[in-house]
Amino acid sequence: MNKIINKIISIGIAILAAIAGLASLYFVIIKDANTEAMGSLNLTFVITYIMIILAIAAIILFAIFQIVSDKKQLIRTLIMLVIAAAIVLVAYFLAPSELSDIALRLEVGPTVYKWVGTALNVTYFTFFGVILAFLGTVIYVKIKN
Repeated sequence: MNKIINKIISIGIAILAAIAGLASLYFVIIKDANTEAMGSLNLTFVITYIMIILAIAAIILFAIFQIVSDKKQLIRTLIMLVIAAAIVLVAYFLAPSELSDIALRLEVGPTVYKWVGTALNVTYFTFFGVILAFLGTVIYVKIKN
């Protein structure tokens, strides 16, 4: 199984390198006129976006494949997803729904304001969770020794 994954990764890297090289050559060859250069630059950006999307998709697919192949890992992953969903829900309900004066001046919509508050709350919860995990690990090691 690892040989297949390594072969797929090698082929994928070669394809991405070829696409990047061709896009760079295309940009260098067609740089005479400003419009053509901008067109090729836009094409290069589109190809870069496609490569990033393909890389993210490959990462997700390999992660899903790895998770599904091990039932113990699947259960752990599902538990973590449930915990993450619970954190996001709690953060969403704790996020302010009334717009602040600054948000009103900047004409931020209520939905955007609510989701920004949610993202901040998730960041705070995650930060404090990491601190608690660190302290718990230190205490556990002290008790165990």
